[in-house]
Amino acid sequence: MIDPPVRSAHSNFWCGVDETGYYRRTDEYFPTLYRERKGCFEVPMVHSTYLIDMKSPGSEKLTFIPDEDYGLAFDDLLVFAYQVRKAGMEMFVLNTEVFMRMPWISSEYSSLEEEKEKMVTFFINELSADGPVIRSEHVPHAKPAKTNFGFDKIYVINLPRREGRRLRMMSVLDDLGIEYEFAEAVDGRNLTNKDLEDFGIQMLDGYSDPINDRPLTMGEIGCFLSHFKIWTDVLSNGFQEVLILEDDLHFEPHFRQNLEKLLNDNQLEELGWDLM
Repeated sequence: MIDPPVRSAHSNFWCGVDETGYYRRTDEYFPTLYRERKGCFEVPMVHSTYLIDMKSPGSEKLTFIPDEDYGLAFDDLLVFAYQVRKAGMEMFVLNTEVFMRMPWISSEYSSLEEEKEKMVTFFINELSADGPVIRSEHVPHAKPAKTNFGFDKIYVINLPRREGRRLRMMSVLDDLGIEYEFAEAVDGRNLTNKDLEDFGIQMLDGYSDPINDRPLTMGEIGCFLSHFKIWTDVLSNGFQEVLILEDDLHFEPHFRQNLEKLLNDNQLEELGWDLM
């Protein structure tokens, strides 16, 4: 029995289980999940989607119904894994490829709007992970009205060589109904010491990154200069409030609604702010 792992909000396999039969964290789990180690590995639990060799002698014994010897919780995942082991079969996860993507598990307590929001978030984060997804022309898709949330401008920082990220953000922000403008990032790969002199940048003598214990890299300086260009544009245009997004942003569920609420709450409380 082989499980093709899916890219999803949760995995469809466990590398370890505890005495109750439920998930137990192991050292092998994340390297397997993120495909840092690739291959076909025996695991104690697979669920949600799997391939079964129906020619195997034990396959006819597989069931989601517990027998009288079963002593764990009445959970379909646990029952099926128990029946697999009792039938003398083994479970494996094969992660040499990303075979599919799977959304969050629906809940009987979620409203239709909540399930819809889960699907939108899944679409923009998971399905668009490798670039924009082409929608079927035969399926109607209503997009929300465009908004800038009251900001003077919404910037999206993007390197010209990161075309995939650019296309993804265009697709995602279009789905979310957000007005934006791309801001070309400064590429640290192309920066030289002469460029730093021209920008008037001087490193502090003896400065060392407190986390990595090293000087700033050209990539980090390029990141700073990318934001500096935006600050210059904000000042030259007299903008009062702007939103800056990176092109690798991961959107949480209800992103648009939560941002609107944050801004409204701030206005109601008259807190005033410089940077959020």
